[in-house]
Amino acid sequence: MICTSASVVIDQRLKGEYNEVTRRDYIVFDEADQLPDAAELQVSCEIGESQIKELGIEVESAKQAATEILKKRNLEPEVKAAALMILEAIDEPAWFYKAGITDDGGIKLHHKMPGRLLKRIANRNEVAFISATLSINGSFDDFKRSLGIQNQSHLSTIVEPIKHGNLHFSVAAVGVDTPEWFDSIKRTVEQAKEKVLVVTPSHELAAQLGKMIPGSTVRESTETANQAIVHMGNSKVLIAAGVWAGLDTPIQWESIVVPRIPYERPVNLDGHIESSFLDSRNTAIRRMRQVIGRGLRSPQAECTIYILDDRYKKIESFIPKRFNRDWREKKLLMVFLKGGGAM
Repeated sequence: MICTSASVVIDQRLKGEYNEVTRRDYIVFDEADQLPDAAELQVSCEIGESQIKELGIEVESAKQAATEILKKRNLEPEVKAAALMILEAIDEPAWFYKAGITDDGGIKLHHKMPGRLLKRIANRNEVAFISATLSINGSFDDFKRSLGIQNQSHLSTIVEPIKHGNLHFSVAAVGVDTPEWFDSIKRTVEQAKEKVLVVTPSHELAAQLGKMIPGSTVRESTETANQAIVHMGNSKVLIAAGVWAGLDTPIQWESIVVPRIPYERPVNLDGHIESSFLDSRNTAIRRMRQVIGRGLRSPQAECTIYILDDRYKKIESFIPKRFNRDWREKKLLMVFLKGGGAM
């Protein structure tokens, strides 16, 4: 069975009655590096304000709202599973998760170590994880910690090709959300070798950049990156949110532009920030490793990675070892001040 990690968690909570994945003889998780992010169930484990209003419920607390939701008939399985998990978290508190009211007025279960939602599955003997980017700093410890894996198979190892494609790096020491930053993004995309993939952490930023860069194609929030590629036409630039996850694209990108390091967005529950910098940093490392992999689709690939966010200095361990020399020899881009001057 091919399924998402979200469906595994839902099926586990509903005792195999969702899609029976947890009743299989063996489970293989491909793209396993995405599990810590996906396991948080940002949609399925968050019941939004609009969904709650449709059920005719006024939110006073997360426990009260979840309890009333479960009294409703004909609930969608995802909503039912989310309400059950929220109640479970409230009734059995632990340091690594919290349930509460979001700043948007919905209710959500947030895991500081989100992969632990899969702990009961991850520790089974008949489960395997496959990914090219499971390690951070040459170790599986972060992945094991995030999923609550107690043991590691003696067969587990880090496989990295000696030679597969060529990467070149250019970076700019510029603060995000400044006029200079936006101008540097525009100039970099215009001067980069085609075809160009611009990777953003949000659809909002993608839409902003699309208005600034004539002739570019912007991935809509309702489509995949591959669907956006279909209607690129003669466009040489694709601006897409979240393309570190999902299926690889059919285009060999010659330039990949990262305007903003994809740190995880802070989580606000009951008026308090629940996420930590360490979690956000490790998420950014995993995402950046996936991003640069988009430029390595073939052994002969040639791709330049442009990073226009000064915070790259905090996560340099995302570079595969075989490109350490290329990273040391990276080019420093000129940052253009508003009005045309350089600094």
